[in-house]
Amino acid sequence: MRKIYSAESVSIAHPDKIADQISDAILDAFLAGDPKAHVAVETTVTQERIILAGEITSSTVIDYEKIVRQVVGEIYAGSTMGLDLNKLQIQNFISGQSKDIAQAVERGGAGDQGIMIGYATDETDCMMPMPVVLANTLMEFLRLMREKNEITYLGPDAKCLVEIAYEGIQPMKIHTIILSTQHEEGVSPHYLRQDLKPRIEKLLPKELFTNELNLLINPADRFVIGGTKSDTGVTGRKQMVDAYGVCVRQGGGAFSGKDPTKVDRSGAYLARYIAKNIVKTALAKRCEVMLTYAIGKPLPVTLQIDTLGTSEIPDTVFETIVPKVFALDVRGLIKMLDLERPIYLKTAYGGHFGRSDPDFTWERTDKIQEIVKACHELR
Repeated sequence: MRKIYSAESVSIAHPDKIADQISDAILDAFLAGDPKAHVAVETTVTQERIILAGEITSSTVIDYEKIVRQVVGEIYAGSTMGLDLNKLQIQNFISGQSKDIAQAVERGGAGDQGIMIGYATDETDCMMPMPVVLANTLMEFLRLMREKNEITYLGPDAKCLVEIAYEGIQPMKIHTIILSTQHEEGVSPHYLRQDLKPRIEKLLPKELFTNELNLLINPADRFVIGGTKSDTGVTGRKQMVDAYGVCVRQGGGAFSGKDPTKVDRSGAYLARYIAKNIVKTALAKRCEVMLTYAIGKPLPVTLQIDTLGTSEIPDTVFETIVPKVFALDVRGLIKMLDLERPIYLKTAYGGHFGRSDPDFTWERTDKIQEIVKACHELR
């Protein structure tokens, strides 16, 4: 049966991603001085105003305004189409963490309740769904073309949506690509489409590209006003962009601005780590891992593994093996994945999964032999 699966990616200057980057830059600043800092930062950006809110407990003191200005400056480096740092207003409403939550975390429990989903598939080398890979590829292409000044009229704000037709679990063809990019005044929609169309087509996998592709470039025609001047951004509003698109069920919480005691983030990283290692064994072609945690409790309340009909090994076998191979308690998973480091700013755009950066420890596939051995012992 043929189905369409979709995924979206947005640029580093999309308002929501500006908010994510500011939140994660603040988190990194605290972790750099205090690896045990408890951080939950929310950012709202609108026009030339940035509003910080959240709860933090840490022995480190940081310069919030300096960090915000540095992040915004780097996002808009070389562009005249972004926020004016001279006009930027920053309002800070960050307070201390609730003592009730703090005591639950201090005894090794989760910082909140939540549902976390991890996923892996063998359809791409990075074990991510093909729509996600292509959407992120196109956004990275636009970013590089703009930063290298190879396409001189591009603005920093952009977004892309990719839809792929599947037959069963196999991607068959690219159905639709919708790409919108900010551009300088005076660039006609016709010129922009004629210039970008062949460049985009060269990036697409030949086996998935057909003449039936519905390629929509700047369907609204004009996109000169962008970023925070056209839309408000809020931390955590691009959860599908951060994860797996619509190919996979979505967990409950967002990632950015949260230290690893918040299982919304660390639990999702753990779930991806488990799923990827299971698929890498070749014992399954796909794997979805669901974890649920209760606030104050160190271990997940539920561990559920679904290989989606792609494995001869019962899912219950994997559920028995996983707690023996992976640390599932909050302190254990933080140590296993080395999460108390200032690594989070670079997760805030381009997706949290499927990346080759060694700091993305949840992308390692170092548990394969242990999983295979445990499976053979149980069967």
